[in-house]
Amino acid sequence: MIIYRARYGGVCFGVKRAIEISLKAVKKGKCIYSLGPLIHNRLAVEKLEKKGIITVDKIRDIKNKKVIIRSHGIPPTLLKKLKRKKFEIVDATCPRVRRAQRYVQEKKAVLSH
Repeated sequence: MIIYRARYGGVCFGVKRAIEISLKAVKKGKCIYSLGPLIHNRLAVEKLEKKGIITVDKIRDIKNKKVIIRSHGIPPTLLKKLKRKKFEIVDATCPRVRRAQRYVQEKKAVLSH
């Protein structure tokens, strides 16, 4: 078996964007909460938590009404719930993920008619 090693490594632009957005958001306030990990990289998430980006699993665990939407997005029902409860929302969803979510919603609407 031949194993090839990539010359370059790193993260996709959606993850890089989410990190940049979250760091800007945390500078404006004391901390911000992410429903689930901001990105799928445990070590990076641990570093971000030291900077004030705190991962929680449930809305009730958010202490200050300031939430960031993780790079992989959240279900539309959860977003509606956050808006209804008057959370300050910083959306770091990857644009490609958001496009896919919109596509699914559009197709779902067509199928339901």
